[in-house]
Amino acid sequence: MSKKKLSKQISLGYDPMTGKRIRKRIYANGTQELRQRENDLRAEFANQCNPSGMTYDEYERKWWNANCSHLAPATQTSYEKMLKKMEPVRYMKMSQIIRTDLQQIIANDWSHPTTCEKLASLMGSIWRNAVFDGVVQKNIAERLKRPKKGKSVRRALTQKELDAIKIAKFTPDERLMVDILLQFGLRPGEAYALDMRSFDRKTRMLTINKALTHKDNLPIIKTTKTGVTRRLPIPDSFWNKLPSKRMYLFTNSEGTLLKRNEMVNMTLHIVLKINYAMGGTYYIRATNLSLYTFRHNKASLLYYMPGVSMKKKAEYMGHSETMFLKTYSHLIEEKEDIELLRQEVV
Repeated sequence: MSKKKLSKQISLGYDPMTGKRIRKRIYANGTQELRQRENDLRAEFANQCNPSGMTYDEYERKWWNANCSHLAPATQTSYEKMLKKMEPVRYMKMSQIIRTDLQQIIANDWSHPTTCEKLASLMGSIWRNAVFDGVVQKNIAERLKRPKKGKSVRRALTQKELDAIKIAKFTPDERLMVDILLQFGLRPGEAYALDMRSFDRKTRMLTINKALTHKDNLPIIKTTKTGVTRRLPIPDSFWNKLPSKRMYLFTNSEGTLLKRNEMVNMTLHIVLKINYAMGGTYYIRATNLSLYTFRHNKASLLYYMPGVSMKKKAEYMGHSETMFLKTYSHLIEEKEDIELLRQEVV
C-alpha cells in the first residue's frame, strides 16, 4: 500500500503589485521533507521579492520617511530611542533576520516591561509594512514574548502630599504651576503652554487648545493630545494668582518658552520640594508622585462629584466618555467597595 503524501498550503506574503496574498500548496513524503520544502520555497520567494538584498537599515529609513516624518517631535524622539535598540540586526538583510533575533532584542530589556512593549509594537509595525511591500514573506514580529507589565496606578493625592504642598518652599512660578494643576487637572504639556490669552475674564473661562513639546531641546507649540479644544470655568479665587505683566505664564530668563531641559528641571524641583516637605531627602523618597498625579487627583474629585454627568466630567479632562471610564475604572471599583461596606448586616 503506497504511503499517502503530506500536503500543506502556506502563505508567502503579499504581491507588491496587487496587494493580494500569495498562497502555495506543497507536497512531500514526510514531515521533515515538507518542512524543508516550505523553507526552500520561502527563501526562493524572499530572493525574488528582494533581489537587491535590502538590509534592515535601508528598509527602516524608507519606513520612517513614510510613517514617522510627519509625527510630533516628542513622538519622533520616542521612536528614535526605540529604533536605536535594533542595532544587532541593522546591517542584516531583511530576508535573513529570524524571529529569534527580534526576541533577543526584547530580552535585552526584559527588566523594563514598558520598553519591551514599545519595542514589540514597533517591530510589528515595521514587519507588517515589509510584508505588504513584498520585502519579506512573513511577519516574524507577530506575538513576540514580552514581560508582564504591572498595572499602572492612577491615584489621587494623599492627605500627607496635600499638606506638604501647602508648606513646600516653591518659587512663585513653581507655586503657580502647582495651583494650576490642582485646580484644572491639565496635562503638564498643556500647563507649560499657557499664556494670558488662555484666560478670558469676560466669560470666566480657561481655553485649552495647545501644548508644549520640544524638538532638539527647543520649544514648539502644538495642539493638545486629542486635538480638541476645551473650556474650563475659572473660580473667582484663582484670578489673583495669575501674573500681570507677561504673555506666557512659564518662561526662562530670556522671557521665552521653556526649553526641554528647563521644563524637566522645573518639574523635578516641584516634585523634590514636595518630597522634602514630607520629610524625604534627595536620596530617600517619601512620595512617588509626578505632575500627572495632580491630573489623576482632579479626575478622582470629578468622578465622585454629584450632579454632573459622566460625559461632562470626561470633556473637562479632555477624554471621550469611553476613555474616561476606561482610564479611571478603578474608581468605579473603589466606589462599589465603599457602598458594600455601608451595607448593614440585618
